[in-house]
Amino acid sequence: MNTNIVLFSTIVLAFCACSSDDNAFREIEISTNESIHVTHNSIVVEGTVSGNPIDELGVVCGSIPNPTIDNNVVLLDNPQEGTYEVEIPDLERNTTHHIRAYARQDGEVFYGDNLGVTTSNFVAIPHGDDLLYVAPTDNARDVAWGPAVFVGATSQSDGAGNTAILSDEGSQFIARICAQYTGGGFTDWYLPSEDEMLAIAPFSNEIGGVQTPGYWTSTEVSESQARAININSGSMSSAPKTSLLNCRCVRKESNN
Repeated sequence: MNTNIVLFSTIVLAFCACSSDDNAFREIEISTNESIHVTHNSIVVEGTVSGNPIDELGVVCGSIPNPTIDNNVVLLDNPQEGTYEVEIPDLERNTTHHIRAYARQDGEVFYGDNLGVTTSNFVAIPHGDDLLYVAPTDNARDVAWGPAVFVGATSQSDGAGNTAILSDEGSQFIARICAQYTGGGFTDWYLPSEDEMLAIAPFSNEIGGVQTPGYWTSTEVSESQARAININSGSMSSAPKTSLLNCRCVRKESNN
């Protein structure tokens, strides 16, 4: 983890009540509250601070417990009393990061308690108003999409709907692999549609482990063909359902 200082603008969520001696010296009291949002490469954490003056305010983050300002520092650009949120970017995936709220007053540094937070192993990719979480490794390789029979899983955008249709038809369809996947303890995984796989393609390096020649989508074309993609190039085409390609499952959450 690097030691670069990042300036981060935020909105203070709550302020301490004003009093007639606001300008009087009051020693800092600070706490690390909780993690608000965690992805594969970022953590939003909440802290609370009181005291006067507050010369610096933010969080520190490191690979071992009780990090200090010698580690990764994320500063607020407008330190004030109250409860605040800070996003820590550019973190390693599937790794426990140790975080403490901190403040500086007249040269002295004050820290909140240590908070250990593990980033997700599932890369989160923006897609419209949603985030698509992608399985960290291929769920199957060199497998057929299914038999040459038309079942009506034709949506270009609704992979979950396609997967439900295909799963109802039986285990001979590759989408069943995603329907039965429970990565991260979730049970809402599915084989992505054509549009969803196109959204994933630009992030192939970040996802990791991408294979050739290509990956199935859940979008059916005809009795004999379904849509497939070369993730590395982003090229979409129709392929015979009996072709041996790869499978990578996704799940969806609202990004609001």
